[in-house]
Amino acid sequence: MSDKPAINGMKVLSGIEIPNIVGGFGPGKKSMLAKSIAEIHGRQHYKVNELINANRKRFGEAVDLIDLKLPQYAEFAILLVDSGIISQNALNAALNLFLLSERGYAKLIKIFDDDLSWNKYDEILDGYFRARDSVPVMDELSPILQLLIKTELEQNALKKEVSTLRDGLDTLTDNLTAVPDQEKVKDLINEYARWTRLGHDEVYRTIYDILLDQHGVDVPRRVKIEREKLDEDYFSRTGKHYAESTLKQKRSGIDVMVRMGVLDKFNAILVGLLAKVKGERRL
Repeated sequence: MSDKPAINGMKVLSGIEIPNIVGGFGPGKKSMLAKSIAEIHGRQHYKVNELINANRKRFGEAVDLIDLKLPQYAEFAILLVDSGIISQNALNAALNLFLLSERGYAKLIKIFDDDLSWNKYDEILDGYFRARDSVPVMDELSPILQLLIKTELEQNALKKEVSTLRDGLDTLTDNLTAVPDQEKVKDLINEYARWTRLGHDEVYRTIYDILLDQHGVDVPRRVKIEREKLDEDYFSRTGKHYAESTLKQKRSGIDVMVRMGVLDKFNAILVGLLAKVKGERRL
């Protein structure tokens, strides 16, 4: 039996379908992608990678984990793409693509160190790493059966891509069919911040930069000018300056964009970014 990683069909754990991987750490031994672990534990894949890299000295190479981005695993990484398990863009962008053994997973759980992770641990240990498979690994199947399985995986991947595209189109359609109002735009800002876990100020800065690049509209500059004018008028009447928080309430970026007539452009950029991030998270 080969010790190279191989996909032995798909398996459902905690309601999530993941690839059933055998090999890489010894003939017939189970292994699991960090991506699958992140999905089951409700964590972001890149955050799990960050935790692994921050504690890399605790993981034994080729014992606890292997990095599928290394040249010797290129063939298996391509198989993951062809099977629709990861996207080509995700593979290209990833610094690491970790595959963990049972021991590597146990070490990762210790790093997670939360009640949910320990509750999931027994389920994954019994339902995945130590479960017997009735289906032989791909390398042991006849060429015809391998072709049939690969075709089915490709069809499932295509269905997933179509679903992702539909979700993105729904986001675009739902949010671009009407002239945006201020409250709707604020709701979309909140939604984008939740999906990306960015701060609101960073979200605004990102879209303002795109707005300036695509349309030549410098919203922050206009906001600054209007706030300074407002503060000067107030000082001339009272001899006092507004607090910065008060100025932000009186002259928000959205208010200024409404007067400039560019809120629709801001909204279109925001909707596009939101559709993109939703699509990427579902791949």
